[in-house]
Amino acid sequence: MTAIDSRELENAYLAGLFDGEGCIYLTNVGYEVRYPGISIAQTDSDFLHVLKEKYGGQVNKSGTTLYFTGASKIAEFLTRILPYLILRHKEAFILIEICKLVPVSGKNMSDRDKLLRLKLEDMLEKAANNRKLFHKGRA
Repeated sequence: MTAIDSRELENAYLAGLFDGEGCIYLTNVGYEVRYPGISIAQTDSDFLHVLKEKYGGQVNKSGTTLYFTGASKIAEFLTRILPYLILRHKEAFILIEICKLVPVSGKNMSDRDKLLRLKLEDMLEKAANNRKLFHKGRA
């Protein structure tokens, strides 16, 4: 029997949790760019607080959702679980690429980066819609 690395096992567990209870989104905050976000919904508030302590993020007031904001934090978390994702793999990959194009505060994005960003956002929307259609068809 082969020994399983505990970090690898943890990443696979988180990926399964994120595939089932996770959400990938872009939000408008009044600027020309939409900012990335991810969340995990869970009825066990204590569990979400354990995840928060270990991986960061914020738990909402009702204790049902853990939110991650900030491009670098999101990219770090998604990169960690990406090899193990099944349903949200493509969406996570695209969001990681979007995170690389989040402008640094006070800096403007180049026209090239804006165009790439719009293409990636469109790809993200299509990937999410395809996953929903695939999942709906399996029910």
